[in-house]
Amino acid sequence: MIIQFINGLLMFVLIGFITYPLMWIWGMVDAYRQAEAINRRNQ
Repeated sequence: MIIQFINGLLMFVLIGFITYPLMWIWGMVDAYRQAEAINRRNQ
């Protein structure tokens, strides 16, 4: 959440338009991987 807040601030410098979507996609991929790992342990 902190990184996304910093990326939101960086949008004023235009670099946030690159880093914000990258971190958002990485967050989705990481959440999926974590859910898969948890589901494997619970079986």
